[in-house]
Amino acid sequence: MSDLQDDITFVGNGIAGTLKHYDTSSQLVDYWGEGNFLALKITNIPAAATSVKVGLVPTYGGPGGTTPIYDDSGLVEIIEDEDKNLAAFISNKDIQKFVVVTSDGNSSVRKEYDLSPLVCE
Repeated sequence: MSDLQDDITFVGNGIAGTLKHYDTSSQLVDYWGEGNFLALKITNIPAAATSVKVGLVPTYGGPGGTTPIYDDSGLVEIIEDEDKNLAAFISNKDIQKFVVVTSDGNSSVRKEYDLSPLVCE
C-alpha cells in the first residue's frame, strides 16, 4: 500500500491523504493504466451482514472509460472475500465517492465518503 498512498485517514464523511502517481507495471497498472489508486482494507463488518458491496460512484465503466456512470454498477461484493482488500482507480476525486452498502437481508445501510480531500500526485 505504501507504493500507492501515504497517510490515508477517514475524517468525518471523507477520506484524506496522498495518492501517489503509480506507473510501475503491476496487475493494477497493466489493467487500469497508470494513475492514482486508493487502497483500503474493509473492516468493522457487522456480524449480521449478508452482503457488503464497495466501490466508487460514479464509476467510469472500466479501463479507458471517460463517461461517468452514476449508479451502483461499479460496486463489488466482498462479503466472501478473504482479505477484504480493495484497490480502486481514482478517475476524478472531486466527483467520485467511496461507497459501502451493507445489508442484513432485510434492510441496507449506505455510506458515502467524499474523496475530494485526497491529494493526487
